[in-house]
Amino acid sequence: MIATYKAHLLGNKLDWEETAPPDSTTTVSVLVTVLPSTATAQNQHVPSGRKLADILRRLANENSAPSISDPSAWQQEMRSERTLPGREV
Repeated sequence: MIATYKAHLLGNKLDWEETAPPDSTTTVSVLVTVLPSTATAQNQHVPSGRKLADILRRLANENSAPSISDPSAWQQEMRSERTLPGREV
């Protein structure tokens, strides 16, 4: 079983958070996974307010979605086109 110890990388040195490995006075082989900071990870995929507003403005101006004048009639038409299980005509 591989033991895991928390540490911070400071330049080229590891600063152990809690307990150090038992043989830390000699050379110890380590595997390091660099974790993103919480602020960076949260903001990485969130567009800024201005960017989001520009995207929404472009979508509104494209007007590519068909207009539905009577939503109830449209819904009934969509439902009548499909065959329900057990009610094949």
